[in-house]
Amino acid sequence: SALEQVNQFKVPLEKTKGKLFELKTLYSDSINKALKISIERNLEEIKGTTVIICDVSGSMHTPISGGKRYGSVRTSFEVALILGLMIKKQSKNSEFYIFSSPGYFSSECYIKVDLKEQQNNIIEEMKYLKDQANALGGGTDFPYNIILEKVKKNQKVDNFVILSDMMISDGYTDISRDSNL
Repeated sequence: SALEQVNQFKVPLEKTKGKLFELKTLYSDSINKALKISIERNLEEIKGTTVIICDVSGSMHTPISGGKRYGSVRTSFEVALILGLMIKKQSKNSEFYIFSSPGYFSSECYIKVDLKEQQNNIIEEMKYLKDQANALGGGTDFPYNIILEKVKKNQKVDNFVILSDMMISDGYTDISRDSNL
């Protein structure tokens, strides 16, 4: 019977601890490989300089419809990060930022994130971005300073990608107030 076939593979828990880690690693590697192949085959190369700005504020943690408990992207926060990472993978030259409101240890509402250590592993990049987001507050102050710095330094940006639910606070409402432009 089917039950007998399943029972023949049961192993005492103490013998499975190392194998469980191996299984998780294989699963993670398979998911990462599938994501990389999907991105490479379905998204065209993005030419020029791309600035990716992802909202990681509290409102982005709202569940999206259809999100299941396991194995699914479940919030706007996760959707923004995975889309941002997909764009980064296809951009030859990119900068990646996350924004919210200033945290306890920062006066800025954004963090420029260096993903070189996690390169070519989207799952690890997602974990890293989630950790970095914890350094920011929960509000939503739009990071106009990123744009202002590019303008002040006369830096050419071919593509600005902003991934947000656009629930932006009134912290900096008039970009033209900066008299140095």
